[in-house]
Amino acid sequence: MPRVRLDDRAIVSISGKDAEVLLQGLITTDLDALAPDEARPGALLTPQGKILFEFLISRDGDGLRLETARDQAEALLKRMTMYKLRSAVELSIRASDAVTVIFDEAAPTGAYRDHRFEKAGVALFRAYGEATGDTAGAEDLERLRIAAGIANAGRIMRCRTHSPMTCSWTRMAASPSRRAATSVRKWCRACSTAPRRAAGS
Repeated sequence: MPRVRLDDRAIVSISGKDAEVLLQGLITTDLDALAPDEARPGALLTPQGKILFEFLISRDGDGLRLETARDQAEALLKRMTMYKLRSAVELSIRASDAVTVIFDEAAPTGAYRDHRFEKAGVALFRAYGEATGDTAGAEDLERLRIAAGIANAGRIMRCRTHSPMTCSWTRMAASPSRRAATSVRKWCRACSTAPRRAAGS
């Protein structure tokens, strides 16, 4: 029962009645296809379609959970706070939630299927909340990732310089939707013109 705790990952929690509507128009993941027991890859893009942030998204009760690199969590939270405007959405970082990856065993209770590995024929699950002891090393997980052909955001995708298409994002079932890209462009245009209007008023 190999398990690896990922101390370099963090959770951004998004809840509220407008949470899913807001995210559906901003990120690359189709939330209508997100099952309650799975985690799917996603990204927040620039207006030009380059990757700003990448994450795994899963359902968390009535809300949603974004699992991302720990050193990107604060910046992702800040960016999402900018986008929410008047939406009924609450955002927070759950620093105490541990991320544990479990592989080569049957689905543990309460864990989430990692859709990227599932498409590659590998049973790998992610558990959130209480930490569990390591029974495998990070190098074991890295070998599994490479064998499955899963992109590593930090070392391969070079966020902010690559688009999802250049990072095999379509193979991981998170191809950017036109709706998400258009929504970000509209928001950025509105944001950039607002200060000038205020100055001229």
